[in-house]
Amino acid sequence: MPKIKEGSKDVNYKLFDNNSLRIIILASIIIISAVIVTGGISYVITKNAVIEKLQNRDLFYIAQSITAKVDARIEKAQETSQVLAKDSIIKEWIQGKEKDEEKGILAKKRIAEVVKDHDYDSSFIVSNLTYNYWTEDGKLIDVMSKDDEDDSWFFDVLENNEPISISLDYNNERKNTFAFMNALMMDKEEILAVVGIGIDFKDISEQFKSYKFGEKSNMWLIDKIGNIYISEDTHHLDKNISNFLPHKIINSDNFSFDQGDNSAKVIDYKNADGITYDLIFQKLESTDWGLILQIPREESIAFIDSIKINTLIACLITIFLLVIMFYLISNKIANPYKRAIELNREMEQIVKERTLELKEKNQNIIDSIEYARMIQESILPSPKEMDTIFKENFIFWKPRDIVGGDFYYTKIFESGSIVIIGDCTGHGVPGALMTMTVNSILNYIIDEESIKNPGNILSKLNIHLKQTLYGRSTNSDIDDGLDAGIVYIGGAGECIFAGARISLLINNKDKFEVLEADKKGIGYKNTPDNYDFKNQNFNPQKGDIIYMTTDGYIHQNGGEKDFSLGKTKFMEILQEVYEYELSEQKLTLEEKLLSYMGENPQRDDIAVIGFKPPIVKRG
Repeated sequence: MPKIKEGSKDVNYKLFDNNSLRIIILASIIIISAVIVTGGISYVITKNAVIEKLQNRDLFYIAQSITAKVDARIEKAQETSQVLAKDSIIKEWIQGKEKDEEKGILAKKRIAEVVKDHDYDSSFIVSNLTYNYWTEDGKLIDVMSKDDEDDSWFFDVLENNEPISISLDYNNERKNTFAFMNALMMDKEEILAVVGIGIDFKDISEQFKSYKFGEKSNMWLIDKIGNIYISEDTHHLDKNISNFLPHKIINSDNFSFDQGDNSAKVIDYKNADGITYDLIFQKLESTDWGLILQIPREESIAFIDSIKINTLIACLITIFLLVIMFYLISNKIANPYKRAIELNREMEQIVKERTLELKEKNQNIIDSIEYARMIQESILPSPKEMDTIFKENFIFWKPRDIVGGDFYYTKIFESGSIVIIGDCTGHGVPGALMTMTVNSILNYIIDEESIKNPGNILSKLNIHLKQTLYGRSTNSDIDDGLDAGIVYIGGAGECIFAGARISLLINNKDKFEVLEADKKGIGYKNTPDNYDFKNQNFNPQKGDIIYMTTDGYIHQNGGEKDFSLGKTKFMEILQEVYEYELSEQKLTLEEKLLSYMGENPQRDDIAVIGFKPPIVKRG
């Protein structure tokens, strides 16, 4: 307790009287209570938000993703089965009661190619004239009989007389369970045969494992009566869903197989042990099956426990620090008002200095990036250079940041010209530096002779880029490179294309031709040093418009479901704007992109080139 002299006496001076101590204690209690209440409320809000997101978004997304995959696979198999049913070779062979060996060889080859080309598990032809059962191996494995219970599916299909149907069948000859897409081969009103595709459920069951939400979650594919046909747990197969779910849940309106109701239903319930489960039911569009995803609440929000612990620790630390700080400050301030003014001035000065420092650093960074943009734009071909090669063209170049990793490049010689579009690894400044490196290498390796061999240019670029990036690097984790497409336009009108994961699109209003690029990138470690990129010759026709694009436009997310725009939608846009001037096409592409993006940020750098190639009349 400090002392002061008053006359000849020492007088004790109390910094805190009893009232002051009570105020400090009360303030501490209020602070502690506020921290605890704030932490508790934050935890409850976070937990409720996580549960709401799980039920309203995550489960819907998972269910829709899985059912979309299953529907797509079944619909594709159904379409393929119907194509086989209309095959004239197979029909003529069946009409001849399979006696024509030459047509038999072709028919068996057709069903074998379907399995090989489309990655199905099996295909078959069952004649209604001879009852012979032929497989994709070209073997006759059975003669159908009404007395054989395993063959009942065939006669059921004939009796139902539906153009396409699905049979779930354990095939004794194949020793496996399949979903068979049965298509009727007709000759006017007569059923000649049943042909189709078989899908192995084991493959789909394996895919289910990749969607498991936790160790105790379950995923089932059931029919109308609840029989389980697909599950990642093989012990659940050949059982009914009633073995795993309460009857009140199964019999509720949420498990509806009505034709017009394909919406997902999410519910939560507690089992007999008091464990809470989140459940989603989604009916498939392609067939009368339903997908059920069951997730224990404790698994789906397990990370909330760590948030609770961290929140508690943070509250305790905050309380401790606040109490200590409150005491120290109160103990040191003899003149609260004066000290408050001094502290306020000190804080203002510190904030002012820090703000100025951050402003200067930020401005330096912006100036550096702007300078990098100026340098990058200086190496890109000007519109005048492009107009020299093509009278009609457009360039849609839009980096995600101020600078980016997408670029385009031209070189003009007397014998012809080349146009290159590229997508380097990275965004922003790193991506821009990569484009400058690639530009320097292209200037080094391209001459008038080499432009006639675009594939060789890409191969040389692959070698030189690897030497540049990895020649002195000791970091084995670095794996940078680029995708590129290159077109040579000769003086005689000949055109040659080569691509490294960037394809060339040719639009002629009535048709869309795609010259597919090589699957290998440039400069990446998985691309061999001696890899030869292939050349593809093509002769442009009157009305052709040629496009090359990096993946930025195609991969931009947006729309109602926040999916990527996709290559199909991109090509549809190009078909819509075919009649437009190329300058208007560019503006329309920008408008369509902005409309699709909505409030979403730009995901990647974007570069699209479109041009009309010169047409040279040949005598």
